[in-house]
Amino acid sequence: MIIIILIIVIMLFVDREKALSILQEFWESKENFLVIYGRRRIGKSRLIKEFLKRITPDNYIYFLASRRPIRYNLEKLTEKISALLNASFSVNDFVSLFRMLVNIVSGKRFLVVIDEFTYLIEADRGIVSDFQEIVDDILEGSNVKLILIGSLVGMMEQHVLGAKSPLYGRANRIIKLPPLDLEHLVSWFGKADLTEIFKIYAVTNGVPKYLEFFRGENTEDEIIRNFFDNSSFLFRDAIELLKEELREPTNYILILEAIANGMTKLSEISNYTYIEPTKLMPYISTLRSLGIVRREVPLLAPKKARRGIYTISDMYFQFWFRFVSPYYEEIENEEPENAIVNFQKNFNTYLGIPFETYARKKLRRVLRKRGYRVDILGRWWTKNIDIDIVAIDNKNRKIVFCEVKWKELSLKETYRILAKLEAKAEMFPHKKDYSKEYCIVAKKFREKLTEALLIDLKDLIISEKQDRAEQNL
Repeated sequence: MIIIILIIVIMLFVDREKALSILQEFWESKENFLVIYGRRRIGKSRLIKEFLKRITPDNYIYFLASRRPIRYNLEKLTEKISALLNASFSVNDFVSLFRMLVNIVSGKRFLVVIDEFTYLIEADRGIVSDFQEIVDDILEGSNVKLILIGSLVGMMEQHVLGAKSPLYGRANRIIKLPPLDLEHLVSWFGKADLTEIFKIYAVTNGVPKYLEFFRGENTEDEIIRNFFDNSSFLFRDAIELLKEELREPTNYILILEAIANGMTKLSEISNYTYIEPTKLMPYISTLRSLGIVRREVPLLAPKKARRGIYTISDMYFQFWFRFVSPYYEEIENEEPENAIVNFQKNFNTYLGIPFETYARKKLRRVLRKRGYRVDILGRWWTKNIDIDIVAIDNKNRKIVFCEVKWKELSLKETYRILAKLEAKAEMFPHKKDYSKEYCIVAKKFREKLTEALLIDLKDLIISEKQDRAEQNL
């Protein structure tokens, strides 16, 4: 158990070196205001606590806000600062507290970290204006620095970073903490099989907190234990996250369930949810602002093209609303059998979605390593034709057409897929003087051929590692 915990702590910061570097630069500079935000369980608090180990304890205050009235939080922070600085004082608002703090520490460099700042916003929206005054009038020119951390992404982007926020444009630095990439899961889970690691990635989205529930052994059994047991954390967390961001999550749940089950057009979502298309848009706009849903249009099409579809950005939500949500009441009632049967029957098919997304994310890097300069890359489709990835290299006047398959392909299957891809590529509206090349991305190939570029899961990960190694030189 000690070894497992040690691995978790070490691996959490494999992909946090850049964030730690930004924090160090902020601490050593004359800047005084930094914002960290990102979805829950992503490791924001662990990141800041790791950074604070680099600072002398009497040079900072870390304060975790609570969902209580502003006055309560003010008193608790005042008590912490009074105890640390051995100075007894009482204040009536945060502005007075920071003014007092600046006077007491004088020329000493000092850092105040307020975690879960969105709890203060929930209690009083006016608190943002108070912190504008703190940043503009009190911290400016002083040696006191402020870091605000928030987990409610929509609230942070609207009330702290948004154009209408009193704090808009004032942050010297902004860190939006992302999930861990697949490469880091490979390090996290050591010698586990790549296929098993990808399965974990495809249901956790690389969220550090979620990874702690897996060992990379018998992954599908681990998924069943973690998602289809009503006492498990991962069974409940999707709903908890939505409840924190949204007041009435019911319609949002139906919309996400529809999209996760392949109903990606507005009309299809409307038919599933029984919500009129015009009334759907505010819900979808909210989900897009939270980073849960994104709108896609075919490559080369204008952003407002009518052929747009909606997909779920976060693989944890994608999996949860595909396999858990439709059976939520049954699982809650300790009757998960139907959910488990559905999972065992359809999970391998589901994996094609995150694999295609991951391939699209990494293919530009892979092609660059092989001499291409990709200017545009994305999915293309028209009425009856869909090409998973099209990459356009204008400099070399080349177009690469790519099909993605979550499967171990035989030579015969590879040739069959290649033939279909070549036929579909004829329908792409390309320039005549551009050469056409073909690519297949698969879980694995039993045999290689020279007629096309063949890329497997291992190739995608190796390319990522090589790129990071070059960046660190």
